[in-house]
Amino acid sequence: MLSRSPLLLFGVLLLGYLLAWPAVGQPSLVQVQKNTFAVTPEQATLLTPVLTEVAAASVVFVGELDHGDGSTHPLKVKLLQQLRQLGRSVAVVYEADFFALNHQAQARPLAERLRSLYPVWTECSQFEQVIQYLLAQNLAVYGTDPMLTSDYSQQQLVPYLDSLLPAHAQKAVFLQDLKDLQQKTYFTSTSPERRAQFLATLHAYHLVVSTGFDHQLLRTIEAFAHHVWQGLAPKHDAYYRDQAMGDNLFWLTTTALRDQAVVFFGANIHIGNTQVLPAPKAITTVKAAFDAHQGAPSYALAMIAYEGVAKRPTLPKPFPIPAYMGQGLEQSLHDLALPFALINLRAPDLRARKFYVRGFGHATKQQAVWSQVYDAFLYTQLVEPCGQISK
Repeated sequence: MLSRSPLLLFGVLLLGYLLAWPAVGQPSLVQVQKNTFAVTPEQATLLTPVLTEVAAASVVFVGELDHGDGSTHPLKVKLLQQLRQLGRSVAVVYEADFFALNHQAQARPLAERLRSLYPVWTECSQFEQVIQYLLAQNLAVYGTDPMLTSDYSQQQLVPYLDSLLPAHAQKAVFLQDLKDLQQKTYFTSTSPERRAQFLATLHAYHLVVSTGFDHQLLRTIEAFAHHVWQGLAPKHDAYYRDQAMGDNLFWLTTTALRDQAVVFFGANIHIGNTQVLPAPKAITTVKAAFDAHQGAPSYALAMIAYEGVAKRPTLPKPFPIPAYMGQGLEQSLHDLALPFALINLRAPDLRARKFYVRGFGHATKQQAVWSQVYDAFLYTQLVEPCGQISK
C-alpha cells in the first residue's frame, strides 16, 4: 500500500491540477450580466468600462466578425474618437497591402494611399464614414499584409525593385516570377527548383539591402511567396500571412509609429482564433506574432453579433450569420435585450471559463477560454450587409 505521505502529495497535486483547469460550460446569465456593459454607439464611450487597460496598451487590436459587416464601420469611428480623447497621437494600421500603404507614406497624399485599402472596405458604403474621419483628422494610416496585389503594388512594386536592386544573374527571372505571383498566376513554374531559385535570389538581396523599409519589404515578399506556396502545398509548416502581419506591425511600431498609440483593424480570425491546424501545420495570429516581439501589453477586442447578414461588395453571395446549435454567449446577450454591449473577458467570472461564442470564419460556434485569445468582445445585436458603392 502507498504510505499516507505519497497519498497526501498525490491529493495536493490533483487538487492543484483541478483548480488550474478551466471551468467548462456557458457562464450563467447572472455572470454574463455582471461583466457586460451596455454601450451607446452614438457616443464615443464604447471603451469606457475597460479604458484603463486600453490606455496602457501599445497596440489595440479591433477585429470584425466579417469584412462584409457594414455595421462595424460607424463603431470604428467612435472607437478612434474615444482613443484620441486620451490625449495620445493615434495611428491606424490595416490588414492591407504593406507596400501600397507604406511606400513613400510621407510624400503621397493620404487620400491616394487609402485607395489601396482592400475593396471589401473601399466599396462598402458604410466605410465612407471611416474614410471621411481619417481624412478630416489626417491620421497616419499604414498596412501590414504581405498580399502585395493591390493595383498600386501591381503597377509600382516591380519597377521600384528594378531600380533599387543591384545587378544579379537571376534578377530578371526573380522580378518576372514576382510579377506572376502578384497576378495570381503563381509563377510560370511551381517546381521546387524554381522556388529555391527565387528564394536564393531574394536571400542574396537581403544581404545587400539589410536595413529600413526596403529590407522589411524583402521580408514581406518572402512571406508573400511562402503564403502562396502554402496554398499550393497544404502541408507547409507555417501560416506565413498572419506571422508576417504581426512582424510588420512590430516593425512599424518601432519605426514610423514609434511614439504613437496604434489601432489595428482586421478580421477576428486573423487577429486571434483558437483553430488548430493538423500536424505538421502550425497556426499563428497577428496578435500572437506581434506579442512575441513586444514587451509592452497589447489589447484585443473582437466584434461579435447575434443575427443578420454580412455581404462583401466583392462577392456575389451574402453570408447569413449561422443559427446557433445550442446555447452561446450571443444568445445570453440577446436574452438580456442589449442591442450593443461590451463584455470584459478579463473579469474573474469569465477569465478562466471555457465557453461557446459564434465561431470565426463562419463556423457555427467555437469553444475556448476566450480570455486567452481576446480581452473583450464588442457585441451588436444585428449585422448589416455592406452597401455597394458603384465604381
